[in-house]
Amino acid sequence: YIHTKPDPDNGGSGVDTGFMIIKPDQAEFENIVNQYLNTPYDPTTGWNGQGYNNFKGGLGISGFLAYYFANNPGYLALDRCTYAHTADSDCLGSFPFENRKASTMLKDVCGDPRNCPYTHPNWAADKTQACEAMHRSYFNYRYEFEQKFLIKGGKQDRIGLFRQESFLGYCTGPGKTNFLSMTGAVVPKQDWQTICPPEKCPDGTYMKPDCTCTDPLTPCDACPANTMCQTYPSLMCIDCGCAFCDNGGTKCCESDGANNCRAGSGDNQECDRSSDFFPAFQGDENICGGVEISRTDVPNGCGCKPDAHHPCTYNDEWGTTESKCFICTAADFAAGDCQECKECLQGCVGSACMASSSTTENFMDCMNGITDKLCRAQCHYKCMKD
Repeated sequence: YIHTKPDPDNGGSGVDTGFMIIKPDQAEFENIVNQYLNTPYDPTTGWNGQGYNNFKGGLGISGFLAYYFANNPGYLALDRCTYAHTADSDCLGSFPFENRKASTMLKDVCGDPRNCPYTHPNWAADKTQACEAMHRSYFNYRYEFEQKFLIKGGKQDRIGLFRQESFLGYCTGPGKTNFLSMTGAVVPKQDWQTICPPEKCPDGTYMKPDCTCTDPLTPCDACPANTMCQTYPSLMCIDCGCAFCDNGGTKCCESDGANNCRAGSGDNQECDRSSDFFPAFQGDENICGGVEISRTDVPNGCGCKPDAHHPCTYNDEWGTTESKCFICTAADFAAGDCQECKECLQGCVGSACMASSSTTENFMDCMNGITDKLCRAQCHYKCMKD
């Protein structure tokens, strides 16, 4: 048998009635029932004056069995953290979660997976990883059950995008109302989504749109059509129609159909790096020619990040034109926006004219005179809108 998680106030614990291995024996069963009915219990002194009552369930079977097992030979207490690891601080501090033989999910430790909870910001890394693993295991069991036994007319596709690695697509957002239940109304899958079996790709590889795994040397194969693959600072698939836009909000780039970007319908002059319309991106070619942006995420509708559990998918209709045009421009300076970007550039040699510029053309001419090209390029960290 296993003890329950210790009470946080007094350390008391009973018997975990969800996990007991007892050899069938009619005489022993009758003896347990008889002693339960006849052993004196006092709210202060517990069972037969020996305690075993200072925890939740102390008056019930959990408390009585703790007393009974302690007073009868032949019953062995197994280590709780080995056979019923709950990702609580007591176990994590003494026994790594990955070394467990079994685990028990408690709502007051990791949260109810059906409530689609956030990860608590104060959790240590080992607890976060342990809770994510238990939630993932819970939903894996659900998936397996549905595949084998559910005869419902229509099964719910795992369309949720909220914390997919933990909830396997059964949560569309945080909170109970965003849980996709087994028996509720089916929420249809959108055409842009690809749903793959919940099988993790090997470490160092990513799931491709066809549900197979990438080669470790070609992670960009995980990117869907119409996106550009960027490997640094993190692997991302960026919609070619996002990031760089001309003064009218028209996209500078479009997909070439082979996971690269080419010139789009935006203003040719403004979309050319030599025009200095984009403060932190200087060069002699169209802005679509292999420029990398220093982001680890992208706005809604602008792409996705590959992972080992799910194919990288997104809806290109999400987001607004303004949010998708997230690279600062000289027009933004003229409108009084992108102040962090402007202040960064003012620290570069040859940028004194930034203070007196007021129109888009003024700022473009001024930036053309900045002689410290490296300084200007390094400002790209500041030259992206939130």
